[in-house]
Order: sequence, then C-alpha cells, then structure tokens
Amino acid sequence: MKVVELSILDASRIICLYEGDFSDGWNKDMLVSAFNEGRFHAFGMEEKGELIGFIGITLSADFADIESVYVDKNFRRQKIANTLVDKALNFICEKGLNKTLLEVKETNENAIALYEKAGFKRISIRKKYYQDGSNAIIMAREI
Repeated sequence: MKVVELSILDASRIICLYEGDFSDGWNKDMLVSAFNEGRFHAFGMEEKGELIGFIGITLSADFADIESVYVDKNFRRQKIANTLVDKALNFICEKGLNKTLLEVKETNENAIALYEKAGFKRISIRKKYYQDGSNAIIMAREI
C-alpha cells in the first residue's frame, strides 16, 4: 500500500470509491470544481493501483478544513484512515497553517475516536447538519 497525491484526473476514482455510502457526499462536478479552485487537495491510499481510501482537504488563508475521509469497507481496521489523516496534517503544517477544522456525524464513533487520537477537540455542534437530520460535531486541532 502507498499514499499518493490525487488530482482532478482522479475525481472519478474518488467518487466511485465511496459512491452509495455517503448520501451527503460530494458528486463529481463538486469535486472537479473544488480541484479547479486550487485550494482543494487530496491524498489517496492505493493497493496494487486501486484507490482504497482518500482524504480531501481545503486550505484557506488561516486554517485547513478536512472535507472527507473514506476507506473502502474491505480495507477498514488497517490504520489506513490514520495514515491518511497523518499525511494531511503534515501537508497542512508544511503549508504553514496551524489550525484544522472538520465536521463529523455525531453517531460516527469510529471517526470521532480517530480524530481525537490525532489531537482534535470537540468545539461545537451543528444541529441537523446532515440530510438525515443528524447533528455534526465540529472539531478543531491547533499546533
């Protein structure tokens, strides 16, 4: 397995990876638009050339926002998400940003544990943030 930087050329691969799992996820047009803006970056985990996980981040002048982290169901529990989060946080640091934000569904205990292990703290809740009416926990990490 190896971590690779993804580009606009990988938009279809990213969408195919998690299509059907995230009703609130991005579609291909949104992803292409984000890449075209120049502030969106993504890293993927590949196994034998197949994309099995990815993380997407958006950089702003003051902070970074983790937009999405996803690992194929067949490859979970192998620390792939941990590796991708570490890669993204290192990239964010290299860009000179010291604050990272994210939203996570309050029922996603595995993701919350992952982010807390990476140093994120819960800072607020967005009520009914997701299409299904679920709340989002806003988390932040400062260096």
